[in-house]
Amino acid sequence: MAKMIITSGCSFTAGVELEDYVDNWEKGLEESKLIWSYKIKEALWPDANFFNAAKSGGSNSAIVRKTIYYTNEILKKYNPEDIVVLIMWTGVDRREWRINKSDLDYKQSDFKYENTTATDASVLKERNIKKIMKEFYHPVWTDFRREYLKEIGIDKIILNYYKSLINKESSLYDTLKNIEYLSMFLDKNNISYYYTSSDRHIFDYSKDVLGRDMFLDRLINDVNPNENFFSFNGIGFSEFTFEQNYPTCEFGHPDKEAHSEYAKLMSEWIRNK
Repeated sequence: MAKMIITSGCSFTAGVELEDYVDNWEKGLEESKLIWSYKIKEALWPDANFFNAAKSGGSNSAIVRKTIYYTNEILKKYNPEDIVVLIMWTGVDRREWRINKSDLDYKQSDFKYENTTATDASVLKERNIKKIMKEFYHPVWTDFRREYLKEIGIDKIILNYYKSLINKESSLYDTLKNIEYLSMFLDKNNISYYYTSSDRHIFDYSKDVLGRDMFLDRLINDVNPNENFFSFNGIGFSEFTFEQNYPTCEFGHPDKEAHSEYAKLMSEWIRNK
């Protein structure tokens, strides 16, 4: 019986917009008891402690970085067989950059890592932003984001990256490489883990690009998201929420009902593993 559950992911696992969401800036941690993974803990390991390493806006690199760090810390207090890790992988187009700012002298150095998405490139182009970002367009946010990315010195890097280098193959390669990295760490330490995804891209891309690159084929076959991850009929948590018509919060995050129902389905999947 597990004694400690560690979870990680992006804003869907941090619990952003849920009514009990807490953002502890000093520690660089975000918390909620209404999220999918806490509901799984309640269903399968009700007496276990719970630690959330999720980062809102985080990439899959951020998920791996934080999960490995905090799992190592927790291994100082718990035996491997007492630990279970629950991960909801995030969008495959997100990238993490370590930034170098002299005024970021926090002990919690998570603030020295910035995560970007393709929407940041749209912001930096400064043309047709409303058309590109559609309902997510917000003038105050886009102005802030544009200036912030320039201030920390990665604006040209990410604009060129998303313009020239982002495609299904590169997105999937980066994601599966990170997933394999974490899986090898957890396997080495004899820790049980279960994966799912915030969206369907990991599942779809794994089918779409197979046969194009022998090294990527190896990753797809070894990680094998379509067989080894929980999904709802081949889709992720975001599509599940919309397809099943569950309520969403103001900025589109799944509300507590979707978290509960997704957790019920994944709990049953875990029981049958």
